[in-house]
This record gives sequence, structure tokens and C-alpha cells, in this order.
Amino acid sequence: MPAVAFDYHAPATLPETLSLLAGLGDEAKVLAGGQSLVPMLTMRLARPRAVVDIHGLAELRAVRAIGSPGDPLEIGALVRHRALERGDGPLAACPLLAAVLARLLVPVLAPAAASRSWTSAPHLLRRSPE
Repeated sequence: MPAVAFDYHAPATLPETLSLLAGLGDEAKVLAGGQSLVPMLTMRLARPRAVVDIHGLAELRAVRAIGSPGDPLEIGALVRHRALERGDGPLAACPLLAAVLARLLVPVLAPAAASRSWTSAPHLLRRSPE
């Protein structure tokens, strides 16, 4: 069954995305990895007026040190599971954090899903494999 028609937006920057979402309000759904939203659209369980695809936002794909070594890290919403498990970028200086993040993700993912490059934020926030 095809999804209900919706307006598709693929903003190029984070400020453009935030402005678009503010304008669309509750009538928009955000598409990142698509593991949850695409099936819901297909089964017509979600019927948004608009879908905002954030997959192309490089700002959300990074792990950044905020300040000096030992200061907090910012983990972007589009950082992949595998990047956290490997301890890429600034996580290399925090092996304990990389190990903890990997342990939080593994119990909620099926073995096949754990090997895919899914985004981590939804899984960390909800402890859900979606």
C-alpha cells in the first residue's frame, strides 16, 4: 500500500531545517534513518503533511569535543552505531564512554540490525531498535 501523499523537504543546513520545522509544526515528521517512519508511512499509520529529510545534514554526523580534552562531548543525532562502537574521532580519547554507549545499544538491537549503519540517537533515547 503506498503512503499518503506528503510534501518532501531535504534542507541543506541545520538552521534551514529548524526554520522549516518551526513553520510546519506538528504536521511534519523528521526522516533520519527511516527504520521507523518509512514502515509507518507505508502502512498509513503516519499521515504527515510534510516529511523533512535530515539525512544530508553533515552537522549532525559528528562527535565533537566541546572545549578542552576531558570536557563534554557532543554526539550528533546522525552518528552511526558503528562509529560509537569503534570510538571514532574524539571518542578515541574516551574509551570508557565508547564502551558504555556500545553496551547501551547492543541489547536493543537484533544481531542483523547491530551490523547495519543505523543512527544511534533514537536507540539511546528510547532504548528501542527502531
